[in-house]
Amino acid sequence: MRTGAVTAYAAKSRKEGDDAVRAYRRSKQALRKGGSDVTTEERLERMEKALDHLLDGLIKQRQQIGSGVAIDVAGHGLKPGKK
Repeated sequence: MRTGAVTAYAAKSRKEGDDAVRAYRRSKQALRKGGSDVTTEERLERMEKALDHLLDGLIKQRQQIGSGVAIDVAGHGLKPGKK
């Protein structure tokens, strides 16, 4: 059971990490859109979208950390002990 729990949390951690990377990349793309002829209002909208994506990435990263802690608990805390 312990091996299954560790494997499941490891897969979840990887997925959350990949989701965070995707969110960070979307943030960068939002900032890069447009050129020098973009209005101030359009630039503010891009910055707002970039910030939203960045915060989504940070949330996913926090979830990844939680899964990492769960891996540690499953791997170390569920060891068969002495009675």
